[in-house]
Amino acid sequence: MEKDLLSLLKDEPLLKDYKIIKENSIAAFSYCQEKKKCMNCKGLDHCLNTSHGMEPIFDGFEVLYKECKYYKEFSNKKNVNSLFMEDYNKDASLDNYDLCTETRKKLLSYGAKFVNEYPNVEAKGLFLSGSFGTGKTYFCSAIANELAQKGCKVILAYVPDLARSLKSSFDDNSLEQKIRDLKNCDVLILDDLGGEMMTSWFRDEILSPIIQHRFVTNLPIFITSNLDLQSLQKHLSQAKDKADDMKSARLIERIKAMCKKVEVNEKYGA
Repeated sequence: MEKDLLSLLKDEPLLKDYKIIKENSIAAFSYCQEKKKCMNCKGLDHCLNTSHGMEPIFDGFEVLYKECKYYKEFSNKKNVNSLFMEDYNKDASLDNYDLCTETRKKLLSYGAKFVNEYPNVEAKGLFLSGSFGTGKTYFCSAIANELAQKGCKVILAYVPDLARSLKSSFDDNSLEQKIRDLKNCDVLILDDLGGEMMTSWFRDEILSPIIQHRFVTNLPIFITSNLDLQSLQKHLSQAKDKADDMKSARLIERIKAMCKKVEVNEKYGA
């Protein structure tokens, strides 16, 4: 039996760099069986190995395992919390970002630099303003995906959904935990700020504490909006009294301090 196994493994390409003897032949055979399943694998859902999502490694004596590329992709995607954003593009990539204008080229350069230097990054986040269909959400989804691959914990929130979700959290007592998560995640991305029905509660009890905390702790934030900063300040003020004007102005100043402003007005794919 041992001679038959050694003969079987003698010309096996996967073992060309190893000396196969009686003592390691069973491990070598097991390695070949598992490795061949990986070679034609089309994804985690099709994994046939005993250790699901694990790729075998042979060290000459025993079989070890590491996470395969598909399992890593699956794990990385879990680093993006898109609980508050149904339209999050899981396949968005900076490599596929349309570079049809100079603005987009500069935006891509800034985003790539931020991702490449993370977590040792001193650069600001971004405030992207512009009309519908200019690729702001795609760009931020791509940033989220790229950062997730580096183990960064990202929350990507569509602000109108975020406001509704947090308001409903009074019923299940999860509000404080959600706010803590938004305050403390590695990178926070707020999509379509200004698209929500602004209330003093959301501004003063949710948005302001989150942005203030991230400002003080130097945690990056990316924001997209269909409004420029001046229009956004007016939206945030809502009521006409001076106190609300001051609160909205303070919020805008924090955003200016934390984010590099970029106006994107060319239609995506145009």
